[in-house]
Amino acid sequence: VGAVAGALVVIGFVETAIFAVVDEGLGRPAAFLGVLEVFQGAGAIAGGVLAGRTLRRLGDGTLAGAGLVIFAVGDTLLVSDRLPVVMTGFTIAGFGLPWVVVGFVTALQRRTPVHLQGRVTATAAMTYTIPQTFSIALGAVLVSVVVMGVATAACGLYLLTRRTFTQPVPAAAPAPADG
Repeated sequence: VGAVAGALVVIGFVETAIFAVVDEGLGRPAAFLGVLEVFQGAGAIAGGVLAGRTLRRLGDGTLAGAGLVIFAVGDTLLVSDRLPVVMTGFTIAGFGLPWVVVGFVTALQRRTPVHLQGRVTATAAMTYTIPQTFSIALGAVLVSVVVMGVATAACGLYLLTRRTFTQPVPAAAPAPADG
């Protein structure tokens, strides 16, 4: 629960940052996210099909951990401004998600006495939902700060690289006295 909650603290950033990836990185309208979600869905179907078999071979904790790593690899590809790379990132991230969910839920069920499963599941859900919610809001702030910082630096660099703006202006001659 702690590991999944810890991951969700930062995974929530992606839920906000993805709009910057689509708009700024790919130069597409926000609605294009729907197209990219198809790739995440395809990855999730493939990951889901393999989750049960992999769970039996690796165990619940290893499956959830591997899913988090796979998801992280996919999300790392989202920094690209190339559509095929971003589509691949969505597919890989989608593949990892069912492994996290299947491993996590299986661990809760196997490691919790039957009479406590309802309470443990509710507590676990609260433990990972609250951090993720806050990280979505923090992600929006961070995206705003990063965009502001990049835009401001770009404007400053523009001025610094233009010869007409970097040359000292000669002192003006004193105005003649009227009179």
